[in-house]
Amino acid sequence: MESLQTINPITWGIHRLAELLSFSHLDTILSLGSGEVDIVETEAPLLLTGRTVNELTLAGEIQVAAITRGGKTFLPTLGTVLQEGDIVHLVVLASSADRLKKLLGDTR
Repeated sequence: MESLQTINPITWGIHRLAELLSFSHLDTILSLGSGEVDIVETEAPLLLTGRTVNELTLAGEIQVAAITRGGKTFLPTLGTVLQEGDIVHLVVLASSADRLKKLLGDTR
């Protein structure tokens, strides 16, 4: 006998909203070397709004290279505060991609 799986729309909605607020898709712009280092970009997740570049930096693994805000791109300092709608350009070791996803709030 087959069992019917039910989906609670409230629970599903809460999980989906958390995904949308916390994680943005990573787009690989360029791979360097033999794929050991990637340059990626992503829209700053809402949960990182008000956080600093320093909180996305892991020495030797993940570095914020630039931010595009309001159509202008600039080189941030470690104290630069992320704003809603920022496009963050990062340099990341391929082996640290999962760590970056966790920093961006991907819980999957």
